[in-house]
Amino acid sequence: SRYALWSDSPPVVTMVDGNITTAYTWIRKTHIRGLDPVNGEKDPATSLYRFVYDTNSQDRNMVPPQKLITETFWPQNGVPFGAYGSVVKDGTVYLFGRPSNGKVCLAKVPTAGVENQSQYRYFVNGAWTANRPDMNSNCDIPNASAGGQGTYYFSYYWKKWVWIGQGGLSVSSYFYVATADTIEGPW
Repeated sequence: SRYALWSDSPPVVTMVDGNITTAYTWIRKTHIRGLDPVNGEKDPATSLYRFVYDTNSQDRNMVPPQKLITETFWPQNGVPFGAYGSVVKDGTVYLFGRPSNGKVCLAKVPTAGVENQSQYRYFVNGAWTANRPDMNSNCDIPNASAGGQGTYYFSYYWKKWVWIGQGGLSVSSYFYVATADTIEGPW
């Protein structure tokens, strides 16, 4: 068995200061044998990593150094916010999480507060709250994806939030697009 410590979504850039770029990624601590979870563990804890990259580094092709900030940033059997997708707009990081029950849930945090859980807010029951939901809470954002991996972003051309991705695990070239006027939906 092994821990599959790879990111399911790209890092989110929170700051660019001259030649220094800071980004974060949330990685689920998935324990697998082959490609199946060990002991039926479908919703492992999620770790938070920080990347700091200097564009003036001697080897511009190197992988940016990363630092483990918190090994269990999101608890086991919780919503892995950020692991399903993230986007930054107007100084706020929006984080999507999708646990094994298929719900797509949403959190937000100021770009300067990513490492501080007390600054996070969660979209639950149609409103933002400081109380982190569990995976059984009413936090689902209907149609905010088609079930597979994808990318969230804000389109300044359409003036809409966009998700583009797959409907599920597939090697086909089919893709889906969902849009929303506000990040909370409706999508």
